[in-house]
Parts: sequence; structure tokens; C-alpha cells
Amino acid sequence: MGEATLTEDMSMDALMANTPPVTEGEIMMARVVEARADGLLVDVGMKVESFIPIKEFGPHTRFQVGDEIPVLIKKGSGAGEQLQVSWRRARELQGWEQLSEAFSAQTPVTGKVSQKIKGGLVVDLGVECFLPASQVDYRIPQQMSEWIGREIQVLVIECNRQKGNVVLSRRRFLERERTLKKEVLLKELTVGEVRHGRVTGVTSFGAFVDIGGLEGLLHISDISWQHPARVEDALKVGDELDVKILKFDTATQRLSLGRKQLLPHPWEGLEQRFKVGQAVHGVVSSLVSFGAFIQLEPGIEGLVHVSEMSWNRRIHHPSEMLKPGQPVEAKVISINIAEQKMGLSLKRMGTSPWEEAARLYPVGTRLKAEVSRLASFGAFLKLPVGVEGLLRVQDLSWTKKIKHPSEVLKPGDVIEAVVLEASPQQERVSLGLKQLSADPIARIKIGQVVTGKVLSLVDFGAFVELESGLEALVRKSEMGETLETERREPAERRGQAHEGQSPKILTIGEIVTGAVTKIQKKERKIEISIRRHDRDEQRSLMKKYARPSTGPTLGDAMDWKNDPE
Repeated sequence: MGEATLTEDMSMDALMANTPPVTEGEIMMARVVEARADGLLVDVGMKVESFIPIKEFGPHTRFQVGDEIPVLIKKGSGAGEQLQVSWRRARELQGWEQLSEAFSAQTPVTGKVSQKIKGGLVVDLGVECFLPASQVDYRIPQQMSEWIGREIQVLVIECNRQKGNVVLSRRRFLERERTLKKEVLLKELTVGEVRHGRVTGVTSFGAFVDIGGLEGLLHISDISWQHPARVEDALKVGDELDVKILKFDTATQRLSLGRKQLLPHPWEGLEQRFKVGQAVHGVVSSLVSFGAFIQLEPGIEGLVHVSEMSWNRRIHHPSEMLKPGQPVEAKVISINIAEQKMGLSLKRMGTSPWEEAARLYPVGTRLKAEVSRLASFGAFLKLPVGVEGLLRVQDLSWTKKIKHPSEVLKPGDVIEAVVLEASPQQERVSLGLKQLSADPIARIKIGQVVTGKVLSLVDFGAFVELESGLEALVRKSEMGETLETERREPAERRGQAHEGQSPKILTIGEIVTGAVTKIQKKERKIEISIRRHDRDEQRSLMKKYARPSTGPTLGDAMDWKNDPE
């Protein structure tokens, strides 16, 4: 009948008698035979069930029937004795042994984070071990509670069984692993290749990504074609992603990574979707001092410059008209595929007031307008159509040398002006004040006798203000002559001697008369000669009063015929 029949016929006492005894303090493997609400029933192989209360396991530990677990014999068994075991004490003893060996050999151990405490985390390794916050990762995590329940590998950096003190470091484990991987990676890495990585840190300017032993910077501008407002909006610590090697410096081991380079370029085929002159819809994505960026598609933005926001308002900052997130409609005014730039305009969605100005005010039109503001180069006049015309300082007067328009105008003045130019293309209306009357220089002729007052004296002559308001130059050689003999000799002998003649001296404020000898209309220069006028007067008088004679005339005697003109 064999052993089977013998076993069936044996009593329980016989079986107990044949089961080897266990020793108190011994660690054995026990099989879970029943999982109850208040604990576990386990069998250590003696056909006797032992009970382990639920308080030994904690809320995160679960076992099922049939699981093999280590237990510590707390009370030995003899015939008829109840066997007491402890799972927690068995784990503690095994844990201390494991920790001591790992500390000595500096080998990594795996444990589960059980809770968050002040200054760090508690890791269950059979023994509750302390993991400082500074040793959790390369950088201190912002949300420590997110680590609870995670299994991690760590190094034991302090182990004192007598004091019950164990300190762990995951950071050292990562650094050691990274060093080993880096040595291999540095030999293999090439620019342009794609690597899989994990985000280890996030900053305002980008994210740090570990590609397997070497950490590189993924700049915010290389995260996606659509520039994120914040890095945190696109990535967070722990995210895994593929990145492209953009730059790598072997000497400094600096690594630049890109993610958008692996994504379809949003500008591809853009010329098929957008045309110059097309009206488009978008959302204000950001404001800068010189304009607003409008997002038309993910990764496609156009710029509305402040000069393209309004026809009749001077916009100093785009926030005066727009705010982030605001939907807008604009017109495409330029596209540069090579530089990935698109120019948009808000004001061109309506009728251009410059075109209206060109229609209403053709060249030569006289109009009245109010001076709105002054600049060093001229005055701006507010036109009824809502734009400003420019009255340049050189168009204020034909005759006066005006350095600044404030000499003759002030804001608020209503004046009449004439349209000199109206250009919708250049968005410009040029006005003139002096053009309301004819240019006085046009009436001046060579040989014309003019009278004026001496304004200033210079080394080469004097400037004279003519009755028309124009200025003329009298050179020294053309000021006329003063005869020394006029003071000493009778009047009948005056004009007969040339040896005593000297240049005439003018004084400021003196009224003089001269003949026009030179006109340069473009340069607005006039020259007059007092000497020529005086000679002409003398010639005229001599002709009037001279008696007919067959002999030599007074003119011959004075050699007038040979007098240079």
C-alpha cells in the first residue's frame, strides 16, 4: 500500500511528532492561508495556523491567499503550543542586514516611499529610512507628496543600527549612474541625432533634459513652433520626450537640445494659406513696445506694428488698443517665408483717410486747418478727414529765415495753407504757407534798381534787406567810392580826380540803393551793386546836362567808355 496508505493512517499527533520543531527568533517563510479584515492566517509548515494582526502591515501593504511571506518566530512550538510569528519584525531584521551590506558595498537598494515628513521622505526598506529632500533628485522637487507610493533606487549614505538611523540618497545613485552612462554617451553622441530623454528640471528659460547620463538644455524657443508663454505650460519634471541634438561642446560638455525640430514646420505651405491683402482672423498672443503679435494658427504669428493700428490716433504702446487673448481681424500686408515674418495691419481693414485726402485736396487746393503740434522740422495741421498734414519750416516764408515753427505758429492756431503734395502711397500730405503768395524773387530782374537797409557787415561785403523782404549781398568791390578830394576841393572839380578814390564804408541800418547784378533763384541768392547804380546815375545826369560839342566830351575825358561794367 506504500507510504500514501501509511500517511493516511497516521494521526495528527503522529504528524506533529514528525514535524521538526522551530526556534524562537528564527525567520521562516510562511504561506497565507486566509486574509481577514483584522489580519492574516499563515502556515509556517507545521499544519498549525498562526495569526498576524493587520497593524503590522500598514495601509499600503496587501497580501493574497497563497502568498509566501517572511515571518519571525516570536514563540517556539512544542506539542500543543500556539506558535506566534511577526511579519514586521522579520522584515526589520532582514532590512537591517540588507542595509548594512548595501552601506558597506555601496550597492543600490530598492524601496517604496511611504510618507512625507519635515525635510524629506520616509522610504520603507523593512526599516523606515530617511530620504532628505535635497537627495530626492538632482533638484529639490516642488511637490514632495507626489513621490508617495513610488518605488525608487537609492544608496545608503548613513547606517547606524544602534541608533536606528538610516539616511538614503537617490541623487547620489542617479549621479553615479549618469557618470557611467555619460562615459559611454560621450563617445557615441553626434549633432543631429535624435535621443529619448526625461525632463529633470524646469526654469523660466527652458527645461533640462537627461538623455541617458548627460543633461542638456531645451530652450523655451526650441520646445515648440508655437512659443509657450511659460515652460510649465508645455513641460513638467518627469515628462519623457524625444529631442534632437542641436549643439554639443565636447570640451565643456554643454548640450543644446531641440524638440520643435522634430515637429512639422508650421510655415511649410504657408503661401498657399495666406496672401498679401487677405483679411485674417487671429488672437493677440503677446504685446511688445513696438506692436502686437497675433496668432493666426498654432506656430504662425503676425506682427501688427503700432504704426499699423490706427489712421488718426498716435499709438505709443499697443496696450492702448489691444490686450492678450483679444480676438482681432487684420489684413496681411507682407509675408517673408525665409525670415518667417508676417506683417499685419488693423487700420487697413477700413478705408484709408489718405486716399480720401488725395481725392478731396488735390495739389494747389487752399484749405484752413488747425495746428495740432509742432516739431523742429515743421508744424502738423489737423485735416478734416482725420489725418495730419505737414507744413515744413522751409515752407513758412519766402523771405524770413525761420529756425523753428514756434517763431510764427503755436498749437491751436487756425491758418490757411495750400496743398503741395497728397500721396496715399506714402501716407503724406505736404502743405505750404508761403505758396499762398507769389515768390518775390520771381519779380526781380537783372539791372533792376532796388533799395534796402543794411542788416549786417561781413569781411567780403554787407547784407541788405530789400523792400520785398529778400536779402541781397553787396560785395566790398561794389559798395561804391568816396573821393578824398570832396572834403578839400570845390564842387566843380569833384569827379575829375581818380587818384584819391577809396571804397565806400557802409553802416548797419543805412539805407542804400543799388542795381541787381546777379540772381540765383534756386539758391535764393541776389547780388546788387551800389557802385554800378552810382555810375549809371552819373552817366544819366551827364547825358542830360552836357552841351553838344564837336570836341571831346566830358564822358571821353573821364574815360566812361572804357569803364568796366
